[in-house]
Amino acid sequence: MLWAIDIGNTQMAAGVHDGSDWIHVWRLDTDHNRTEDELAVHFKSLCDLEGIEFEASGAAISSVVPSLNTAVESFCRDRLSVEPLIIRTGDEVGLPVTCHPPTTVGADRIANAVGAIDKWGTPVII
Repeated sequence: MLWAIDIGNTQMAAGVHDGSDWIHVWRLDTDHNRTEDELAVHFKSLCDLEGIEFEASGAAISSVVPSLNTAVESFCRDRLSVEPLIIRTGDEVGLPVTCHPPTTVGADRIANAVGAIDKWGTPVII
């Protein structure tokens, strides 16, 4: 299962995908002090509630909250045993960003664009 984690300013969304469909998506408050252990407790409990195996074949992270990046990356490595794809810029996922400076486009927007292009092709408006 692929885990996708989007760390936004007010909420963190995490979902598991089985290769053909989203199994479940959860939302947690974005707590800038949340630790890897807290994430593990939350996500393991949520998986148990839904009857979902707490495992991963891969993980992708987009974040606009740098203070949480280390905890979420460690959660993926240590608890899910996968090296996460960390989306920071369009270059990392083959998406040219033409605004200036390109760093003003958040990782969440880049992930949305890549997903829309994959699902509908181009041109696409998000």
